[in-house]
This record gives sequence, C-alpha cells and structure tokens, in this order.
Amino acid sequence: MADRFTRCIELLLQGEVLCEVGQPELYRYLTEEHGESGHTPHKERVAEFLSQLGRTLTQTSDQAGFYCTLSSGAEPEELRQARVWFDEAVTHFEPLIDFLRMEREAKADPRPLSAGDVLKLSDLEGSVADSESLNRQLHQLVGKLKVARQASTSRDELKAVIAYLVREGYLKEVGSSGVVYRATAKWSLFYDLLEFVRSVEGFADESVDPAAAGPVQTELF
Repeated sequence: MADRFTRCIELLLQGEVLCEVGQPELYRYLTEEHGESGHTPHKERVAEFLSQLGRTLTQTSDQAGFYCTLSSGAEPEELRQARVWFDEAVTHFEPLIDFLRMEREAKADPRPLSAGDVLKLSDLEGSVADSESLNRQLHQLVGKLKVARQASTSRDELKAVIAYLVREGYLKEVGSSGVVYRATAKWSLFYDLLEFVRSVEGFADESVDPAAAGPVQTELF
C-alpha cells in the first residue's frame, strides 16, 4: 500500500479534493505542523514535489480542502486541457445549484451546504413529501442529472440524486445505512468556481450565496 505522501500526490493529480470528510487521514497528514522527527511539514513536501510537475498545491478559500492547480508556467496544451475541464465543469453548475436551492428550502436554513455538514435522507424525504414545490424541483433535478428515470416515488428520486452526489465526491456516506451523509470540501471548490465565473463572466444566481468564499483561486485558469 502506498504511503501517505504518495497517495496525496496520486489523488491530487487525479483531481481529487482532499478534506477532513473525504480523506481524513490524508487531510490530517497535510495539515500537521511538523513532518516526521520535526522535519519539513508534509504540506511543504507535497507542494515542492508538485511544483516539479508544474502544479501548485492549493487550498479552497474556506481552507476546508486541498486540490491541485496548474502553475503559472504551464505549457499551452496543459492550459487548453484545463480550459476544457473548466468549461465541462460549468455545464454541471445548474443541477448543483438546483440541488442546493432544494436542500436549503427543505431545511429552511439560508446557509448553503458546506464542508462537514450532515445531510439526512429522512429529513429531505419528509420535506419533499410535504411540499408540492419541492417535489416538482426534485423531479426536474432528476431530469437534468439523467438519473432515476424509472423511479416511481420521490424517495427513489432522492436516493438517485444522493447517489450521484456521492459518486461525484460531494457527499460521503456515514456508516452503511445509506441515510446519513456528510458534505465534502468539493462543495468549497464549487463555490470558489461559482464565484470566479460570476466575477469574470457575469454569471449570477441569487439563490445561492458562495458562503463567504473569500479570495478566488484564479490560478486554476
């Protein structure tokens, strides 16, 4: 089994967001103040290695997760690929915003879902069952995500949406019951991306506040 340093490098280069929820052991490894025997902190070792590959170790603006970005001296082809990735990511903004809007309305809380938050399937199910508006939003979301097309109940639709968010790394199941989940720092990165698009391309959706995202990591692009 690869050591923690190697696993950090591998997952970061694969585009993973390392956080306390999704990868707790690796997140602790990166946030320890001192490395083995008081030597160079692990975060600095990882950052130095990535720099040799033309990459930068970056944190989300809320400091909840680490991810990998291209360095300023990246090759043109790498920049082109990054732009393709970004354009693809933008196409998924709408259903994610729709989910956040639905989830916020269901919990009657103006604060958007953030890294570390607990999400209970039963709470969502109960709210959807009691609201025609939420039921309609859920059905539309299922259509946009192209999941659970044959679902006959709102519970099946909710489970399909949650399963999608787990596959995409936005949620992590707590235990094995399939009813309790925690939000990962991939939401933090999403809010940073959303804020970036708002600032440079005029994109706006007043239903979602980037949760005081702070400085945007513009070196992504």
